[in-house]
Amino acid sequence: MIAGPQLTAVVGLTILAFLALVWATGGTVSLEWLKYLSATLLVVTGTLAAFDHLLWRIPLLQGWFVRRPHLSGVWDVTIRTGWKDPATGEQLGPVTATFEITQTYATLNMQMKSNASVGELICARLVPAGDTVQIFGALEQVSLHERDDLVALLDAGPEPEEVAARL
Repeated sequence: MIAGPQLTAVVGLTILAFLALVWATGGTVSLEWLKYLSATLLVVTGTLAAFDHLLWRIPLLQGWFVRRPHLSGVWDVTIRTGWKDPATGEQLGPVTATFEITQTYATLNMQMKSNASVGELICARLVPAGDTVQIFGALEQVSLHERDDLVALLDAGPEPEEVAARL
């Protein structure tokens, strides 16, 4: 979802384009119309926020308007691998794990927990590519002692330059 300043710019540009078209076609432009700008921004921002956090999950919208599955929840999974430990030559058996997924329309956060895993936090940008999602740009490995600060920064909705500087 686009952030506050970008949303304000889009709505403002839309209003300016509307006023320019009214004026260009000989209509009367009144600055009195601009008194509704803050209410317009509030309605559009509120609607987009409600859609991002809640409305996109409505079953009636699924399939034709929203093509994104709702995955939020705790999932018990079994991980199977063909990997063999190079030191012993033994293949690992199935590992049980729990995935906790939290999701809005614009974000998807997953955390896996298992007794057998040693994890790393990797920061990446995921972008839609047809019916799938691909990683855009570089994968950045985040060390354990930097993780909490980076997550707090990302939760604050930083500008891309701030994230790049932190990484």
